[in-house]
Amino acid sequence: MEEEIISKITPSGKKAIILIGVYATGKTTFYNTYLKGVARLSVEEKNSRRTQQSVQNLCNEKLPFVIDGTNITKKDRKPFIEILKKNGYEITALYFCSVTRECILRNRKRPNAVPDKKITDMAQIIELPSFNEGFSEIFYVDNLGGEFSVEEWE
Repeated sequence: MEEEIISKITPSGKKAIILIGVYATGKTTFYNTYLKGVARLSVEEKNSRRTQQSVQNLCNEKLPFVIDGTNITKKDRKPFIEILKKNGYEITALYFCSVTRECILRNRKRPNAVPDKKITDMAQIIELPSFNEGFSEIFYVDNLGGEFSVEEWE
């Protein structure tokens, strides 16, 4: 992958990345490969007070960080974006494109696999990120069988 892209997406200062994609698109693998040195908040309960407090705590520390979860709808992302904006953070979205069948096959190999139906249901309702949500940058990430391709959103 292009070093230029990786250096551009690696957060520093008051910058956060929100990972977006259905289960088994490679979000956590991408983080572990390219963003490992950056604080990571793994979330599935978007609207819980505890999760939102964790985001606020990272903002209070003025740390760059990654929000790793499915984050598939604007409603899911909204509480995070509001907290980040209130704290003066720049926000980058990494949208992990997906072929549902490939995600199901990858998921079945996981020790903590979710039911196939959960993935197909998510694939039907995922909402593409937009700059109108408050993102300053959006990137399109494609999982090419363990290798990743990253392109700027146009």
